[in-house]
Amino acid sequence: MKGYTAITTVLVSVFLLAVMACGGGSQQIALPIPESQEQLAKVVEEPSPTMTSTSTAVPTSLPANTPAPTIHPTNTSIPDTPAPQPTSTEVPHTATSIPTATSVPSTATPTQVPSTATPTQVPPTATPTQAPPTPTPTPIRNLTSSEAHCSDEGTHIYCLSSELPAPPEDPNVAWGAITGYSPEVFCASDVSLQLCGWQTSSLLAAMVEWGNYGPLEYWVVGTGQAATEDLTKLNCERRLARRQWNDCNRYHEAMEQADRFEKMRKTGADAIATGKPSNDMGHNGHRSWGIHFYTSSLPMGWSDLFEEPGGENQKISFHEYFHAIQHAHVQTKDHYKRYRVVDTSGPVWFVEGG
Repeated sequence: MKGYTAITTVLVSVFLLAVMACGGGSQQIALPIPESQEQLAKVVEEPSPTMTSTSTAVPTSLPANTPAPTIHPTNTSIPDTPAPQPTSTEVPHTATSIPTATSVPSTATPTQVPSTATPTQVPPTATPTQAPPTPTPTPIRNLTSSEAHCSDEGTHIYCLSSELPAPPEDPNVAWGAITGYSPEVFCASDVSLQLCGWQTSSLLAAMVEWGNYGPLEYWVVGTGQAATEDLTKLNCERRLARRQWNDCNRYHEAMEQADRFEKMRKTGADAIATGKPSNDMGHNGHRSWGIHFYTSSLPMGWSDLFEEPGGENQKISFHEYFHAIQHAHVQTKDHYKRYRVVDTSGPVWFVEGG
């Protein structure tokens, strides 16, 4: 019986120690063991011959003559069964609710467009000053014949090449260029149609030889006063129509030209009166008009008044036309430089021939 009591006491002590080890707090239970029980604990338990089971029955109560141990528990009751071991309570794994992304329709990927190069900033182009139009060369028809065609206009005789047309009022021909226009020859009404034709043919022969530099006007004055006045008037009207003059009676150049025509008339009249042939002709401009302008007295070699050979007047016509070739290659419009400055026009022997 004492053996059972000792076992019971040991079990209770183990139980209390287990409770304290498992977190029973800081409470301590003092279990005084009686001396008689300590002695009983030393007794080696021997198995009972009547026990068939390996387990030993532990009485639920101590014998009546065994003094009960004094227990000073903190708790008023000690459970008979072992304290439940703390077990981990399985907490259901609750997945954190992750917001579901709202389905957005896929955006079409734009086609890659090559980047446009940014143009370099260009400074504004200055508006060019309005310049006169560049002369458009007229299709050139080569002059191959010296044949002339003349007509009596009443107040004057008018002659042209039989191959080339007369130039328009504004021929728009570059200065110094070969042209496809006929020279224009104006003769006073007292000059014969035949003589005016010979004068024209001589110029055409020189152009066939050296090139057709134009436009060119050639004015031939007779010996009559009225015929000269008609020719002077015709010339002035032509200058006004082409905006080269603005007055015929006051404009100094018009007066100068009228005086030149009168001088030519007197040269021819004096030659006839004296019986001494004389000629006066020359290149009188006119770069500012864009033409080669000539005046001439009556060609005595083509008249029947003197025994002067016609070849002499043809030679003079070639000489005068060569001045047109010279001036065609001088660009300045300054009259003084064209006719007086050696560096521009050349020495006298070159200009007039040796």
